[in-house]
Amino acid sequence: MAALQARWHRGIADLPETQWDRLLAAASGSPAPLPFYRWRWLQQLESSGSIVPEQGWQSCPLGLWRGDQLVAVAPLYLKGHSYGEFVFDQSFAELAARLGLRYYPKLVGMSPVSPVMGYRFWIDPAEDAAQLTALMLELIDGFCLEHGILSVNFLYVDPAWAPLAEAAGCALWLNQQSTWTNPGFTSFEDYLASFNANQRRNIKRERRAVEAAGLTVTPLAGDAIPPALLARMHDFYAMHCARWGPWGSKYLTEAFFRAAASDLREHLVLFAAHPSGASPAADPLAMSLCVRGADQLWGRYWGSAVELENLHFEVCYYAPIAWAIEQGITRFDPGAGGSHKRRRGFVAEPRISLHRWSDRRFAAILQQWLPGANEQMRAQIEAINAELPFTAAYDPPHAPTPEPRTAASAHRAGCPLVATVHRPGSRRVFSDQGRPRGRPAGGRALRQRHRRPRPGDRSRDRCRAQLPRGRAAAAARHLAGIERQATRHPAHRRGGAAPTEPARPCPVSGPRAAARRTLPAPW
Repeated sequence: MAALQARWHRGIADLPETQWDRLLAAASGSPAPLPFYRWRWLQQLESSGSIVPEQGWQSCPLGLWRGDQLVAVAPLYLKGHSYGEFVFDQSFAELAARLGLRYYPKLVGMSPVSPVMGYRFWIDPAEDAAQLTALMLELIDGFCLEHGILSVNFLYVDPAWAPLAEAAGCALWLNQQSTWTNPGFTSFEDYLASFNANQRRNIKRERRAVEAAGLTVTPLAGDAIPPALLARMHDFYAMHCARWGPWGSKYLTEAFFRAAASDLREHLVLFAAHPSGASPAADPLAMSLCVRGADQLWGRYWGSAVELENLHFEVCYYAPIAWAIEQGITRFDPGAGGSHKRRRGFVAEPRISLHRWSDRRFAAILQQWLPGANEQMRAQIEAINAELPFTAAYDPPHAPTPEPRTAASAHRAGCPLVATVHRPGSRRVFSDQGRPRGRPAGGRALRQRHRRPRPGDRSRDRCRAQLPRGRAAAAARHLAGIERQATRHPAHRRGGAAPTEPARPCPVSGPRAAARRTLPAPW
């Protein structure tokens, strides 16, 4: 057997498509692996100008080779900002600044701008996955030390791979996302029957409003999608992002949609809202774009040329769910964000991100904070799912919440996040689970905890510290307290100096201009 050789590549195009996709299929154990990690998907992101250094993304995949055979690969990106990740680590950047460390550029493993669970190192089943995972993490650590990179982040991780990375020293951070899972429904009426009477009426009323406006929603999948319709989808996408100004999060170029018409159409499903009796391809008034896998559907983008109440729910949720049931698809992930998803039957589920840091002082602070933060997220997921509008007889399927390898021991070791929350005329102490001591989680106590501070509140920032809704601010406040404790920790005295300045300029345009950074050359 040939010896292993590690190579850092300049982009996806440096790796052979056939070997990448063969490894992806073999490592995932499926002939139809995640479309978001296919070579052609990632390559089109780069070649279209969507994921490029000018936008703060430098592709640098790590490959392990035996001779001319690719046996393991990690899709990785150097990033000069935190946009397009949907795992919000701005509080980490704030902590780094307080400690005199440079947080950007950072190294990120994910399918760019797609909050899709499934990231892992793609390793040939004939190899020892645990051994190669540890080896690749060592190579990544060496790369970060050489180039002065503080933070490594693997986002939306495959739960089956997470234990291997944790065993090799990665720290687990829990977030949540809403997903609909089909427990065996054969019609949309079965879906409706899972809700209580009030919510069934609401859904029917919302769908009737779209019909009363004279609109029909038609699904178009794969080769049935006219190329011109994908160009129109880009227009809807750009229009929707423009409505949000600098927060519009427009990451994909028109060139990506044009390339998708020829290279990626087999994975795409469009839901086009058009006047009843007209062709869906002629002049749609609204559309959503979904991505299809073997048994999963992901909602990605949408846009509308008309302002019509409930049209978003029909195009982005109800029509895709009806189509998924008809096609035998078992899971529908509508995308990140949006508390309104819960009223449509989407269940909150945990999402794993894994992290490692090159500075010991920085790592010690975050490793002390993470167990308490993960406990709060578990409590939040439980509280969200306790209020879903299902019938008492229906227990929706959902993924179990993973238990980090070291969370219990770290929690017992003494990292309770007890904070004082100030409100006018009151003083409450919250336990490490984030709820008032002596009161049960959920219900009124949880809603009180979620109350946003009012203009008259003194110490508004401290009041915000325990609110899961403002997780970036919450993390920053918790980290500030733990930072003060960590100054007495031996790791504080062992912390290294701030990384040296990198060499390669990487301007960021558009709404990310404020996050301009420079990216180091990895070769």
